[in-house]
Amino acid sequence: MAYIEFKEKQGGMGMAVQIFAHRGYSGRAMENSLTAFRMAKEAKVDGVELDVHLTLDREVVVIHDERLDRTTTGTGWIGQLSYDQISQHSLLTLPNETVPKLSDVLELFFDTSIVVNIELKNQYIRYPQLAEEVVNLVEYYGMQQRVIVSSFYHPCLIELKKYRPSWNIAFLLDCALYEPWKYAKSLDIHQLHLHYTAIDQQLYSACKNNGVVIRAYTVNEEKEMFRLASIGIEAMITNYPGRLRRVIDHIDMEC
Repeated sequence: MAYIEFKEKQGGMGMAVQIFAHRGYSGRAMENSLTAFRMAKEAKVDGVELDVHLTLDREVVVIHDERLDRTTTGTGWIGQLSYDQISQHSLLTLPNETVPKLSDVLELFFDTSIVVNIELKNQYIRYPQLAEEVVNLVEYYGMQQRVIVSSFYHPCLIELKKYRPSWNIAFLLDCALYEPWKYAKSLDIHQLHLHYTAIDQQLYSACKNNGVVIRAYTVNEEKEMFRLASIGIEAMITNYPGRLRRVIDHIDMEC
């Protein structure tokens, strides 16, 4: 299998828990901003998670919502605006920054070992060329082995799997699906990103025994960090990487 391997852990849990910064270090800076991604890089996280949409002129931009309204000083639908139009507006709490391009973020992490989880935000607006443009950018930077592509819209991931079978592709699920490892494996997908509340020891063990890697999102409370780390979860996506690292270090000290 081609999916990203996890570091061996010294001691109790058998695997190191990978720390993914959700939309960058979003607990300290505006989500999906270059500042948040720089903070994540400085925090030496294992990975970052980000969201992408496609502009009217086919630029891949890093922003969570389909519209500018919540996180920028602008308004309007991403898909109906050019990148130049979007760039006229600053991020809401970072007046010197605008919505970054995916290429900006890939350049930031190009010379590191940090994994970049790119979530295609196409479950509501399909953006027919979004996956194609993401593939072009990732391959331009030669980062195929350090990128995970995920989405709640699974048909596009199945298509991506057909022409990039070695890529790291993960189904995002927002519900407690019955035996999700069977669903994933039936479609030749071996990675799942699950809401932390859907994960317990039984589900984790079944996924592991069936060769399916699971990553938990979005884990911000210490109690849940500790629970999932104790289960043996491979990776957690969090707004607070520093907090998660302290929890993991505490567990390591006790092992």
